[in-house]
Order: sequence, then C-alpha cells, then structure tokens
Amino acid sequence: MVKPVSFEEMEAFRKKDLERFTRQMVFFSGGTREDAEDVYAESRFRALRGFVNFKLGDDPLKVFWSWRCRIIINTWNDELRHRRCLLVVSLDNRIDLNIGGLDLPDPDVDIEGQVSSKDERVRFWKNVESLLSDHKPAFWQCVKLRFVYGLEYEEIASVLDCPSGTVKSRLCRAIKFLRSAAISI
Repeated sequence: MVKPVSFEEMEAFRKKDLERFTRQMVFFSGGTREDAEDVYAESRFRALRGFVNFKLGDDPLKVFWSWRCRIIINTWNDELRHRRCLLVVSLDNRIDLNIGGLDLPDPDVDIEGQVSSKDERVRFWKNVESLLSDHKPAFWQCVKLRFVYGLEYEEIASVLDCPSGTVKSRLCRAIKFLRSAAISI
C-alpha cells in the first residue's frame, strides 16, 4: 500500500525549481519580479485547490512537476490575456535576475553564439516567436521550454503531455523551419 503524499511535501521537494521556472517564464515575456511572485502564489493556490483531483500515478514527483508547470504556464497566460496589452520593459535598465539566490544565466553572456547585446537577444527571441507561434505553435512551445526555460526533453514531454521523441522531433523540425525561414528572409 502506497503512503499518501501531501501537497506540502511534494511542493517543498521541487519548490526552488518551480520558483525558478516561474521567474524565467515571466521575465522572458517582459514581466517583473512582482509578476513572478504573484503568478507563483496564484498557481500554488490553484494547485492546492485542485489537489483533491490529482492522480499520483507511478512516479508522483514527476507527475506533480509537470502538473505544477502546466498550472504555472496557464496562470501566466491567463494574466497576460487579462491585461490585453503589451508589457513595456526598458532595455536600458538592468533587471536584477539574481532573486532569492537563483542561479540564472548572466544577461550579458553571449548565449546564442552570434547574438551579444541585450537588444539583439530580445529581438532574436521575438523573431523566433513570431516565426513559429503563428505557423507552428507546437514547435514554439518546445523551443521556448527547451532553449528559453532550459528544461530537459523528459521535462518538456511531461509538461506538454507527449512522448519525449515527439519533443525531439518538434525541436528538430523547428530548427529546420527556422533555418529555411532565415534563408528566405
């Protein structure tokens, strides 16, 4: 007989990862530290409310991780839909990404190879998003979760509720699509 695991125990086990995921997602789309804290708190409330229907499965922590990530994504998307406007972020002001001891990448480090300035990085990801989100939204989800949020293939698969092979093939097709779009531009 499996011992029931409480919400608090499961949340505590992955809390730092969940907070990091929330902050990266919110910061990427132009949100602030307060937005990230609000999204995390609201998503925790939604998860706690829905925990009675949560099915543990064979690997409760893995299922819990993907379930919580999906709630966080949906909470942020709901917030953005509610605002119905673009967030304006000054690229002249440096955003403090070292919140609560998080080990996020330095924004001045050359992470895309050829893209070095902050303006260019923002423009780069906005171009990738505009190319993929309209024509290939499933590809954009995989690219965003892999290259922006830094999730592994298995984590992406559990968040999107699909096999890891599907994630790998979507990423491969997205890269091919982006290469062909770059040549045609």
